[in-house]
Amino acid sequence: MTGIYVGGLAGGAQFADNLQSTKERLKRNMEKIAEELGNYSEYPESGSIDKLPGDIQLEMENLRREINAADFQVSKIQVAEQALEYMGNKLARLKELSLSAIDLDENATEQRQLIEKEAQELVDSFNATIDSTLFAGHELLNGAEGSVVTVDRIEGINLTYDSAADAALKTIEQKTEKIDQLRNELEDLRINRLQNEIATLQVTLQNAAALHATQKDIASVLEDPELLNSHLALSAGEALSAQGNLNSSRVIDLIK
Repeated sequence: MTGIYVGGLAGGAQFADNLQSTKERLKRNMEKIAEELGNYSEYPESGSIDKLPGDIQLEMENLRREINAADFQVSKIQVAEQALEYMGNKLARLKELSLSAIDLDENATEQRQLIEKEAQELVDSFNATIDSTLFAGHELLNGAEGSVVTVDRIEGINLTYDSAADAALKTIEQKTEKIDQLRNELEDLRINRLQNEIATLQVTLQNAAALHATQKDIASVLEDPELLNSHLALSAGEALSAQGNLNSSRVIDLIK
């Protein structure tokens, strides 16, 4: 007798039954997956891989666009955050100047003038930043269309005498509190919403890409009978090898 001999005629028949059963099971699984994914015969041979059931490729493109849009918003917010940090530094220096002006002697006119000059330069820089902070052509801080936040300009700062310096200090402290609030809100939006959303979208995109690859593999197998038979034979061989290893293990156990 030629061919594979497994435990006499009864063993050979058992092997044949196992092989046939494995082939049928694998084929049913392949057909079930194909049915779930859709009928590939609906598509023409040319470009069939580009027209996969469920429009997975279209979904992947949509996901990429959503990720790019979220990345754009993150970059936009980061520019605004940097500008707000810069403006916060200007306010910190203004507060120092206000406290110095309050502590000055009433007759220290020259020193007050120097403090007032620097203070006005800081105010001008603060206000200019509101209009000059741009991203992709959009003004980010003045409430215009496409802006991220609205920052009010500093008006009426005067450090030339004590009562005015007291009022200026209150204004500066209010502005500082507002700037800090805006920075915290933008940081929360960027980290806890946008960046988390990007991470979720990236995972979804990876899953879609894996499904896409699986669909392509199944399409190739289903459209090529030889490849299908080869796949089935390989799977059956793996099953037989596992069975053989199990039988060998049992024989060794009996010898022991």
